[in-house]
Amino acid sequence: LDRDEKIILCVGRFNDYIKRVDRMLACFSIVSRKIADARLVLVGKYDMDSPVKPGDRETIRDLMAHHGLDERRVVFAGETKHVDEYYGKASALLLTSNNEGFGMVINEAACFGVPSVCNMIPGLEDLVVDGVNGFLAKQVDAQGLADALDSRLAEESHRTKMGNHT
Repeated sequence: LDRDEKIILCVGRFNDYIKRVDRMLACFSIVSRKIADARLVLVGKYDMDSPVKPGDRETIRDLMAHHGLDERRVVFAGETKHVDEYYGKASALLLTSNNEGFGMVINEAACFGVPSVCNMIPGLEDLVVDGVNGFLAKQVDAQGLADALDSRLAEESHRTKMGNHT
C-alpha cells in the first residue's frame, strides 16, 4: 500500500455479521465511482464464500459482484499482527458495525492520526466528534458514509487536520 493512495481501512472480524461487511462494500461502491484512486482495505478474519448474514446465502464474493467492485481496489488482507502498518497508510477508518462494545479500532486509528467515519452507535459519539475528528452517519445510510469519505476526506489537508484532532 502506498501512503499517497486514498486508503479506506476497515479492521475487524468480517465473518461476524455484526461488523456489517455488506455496508462496507455498499459504501465503497459509491465512493469508488467518484474517487478513482480510492482503495478499500479490510484487515481481519474473513471468508469470501461463507454467508454474510446468518441464514442467508449471499457471500462476500456475491456482494463484490453485485456492487461491481474490482478486486484490485478491494483488498482483503486477512489477519495480521502488524495492523499498525495499515493504519500508518490509511486515509480514513470506516466502521459500519451494528454495535460496538468500545470501538477499539477508533482509538487505534486515532493513534495514527487517522479520522474515523462510522455509524451512529451508542458510545461512539464519545470517541468521534462529528466533523472534528471524524464523521457519524445514520445506521443504514451507506450514502451518508460515502459522502463523508468522498467530499470531506478526499482532500489531504482536511484529513490531516481531522487526524490531528484525535
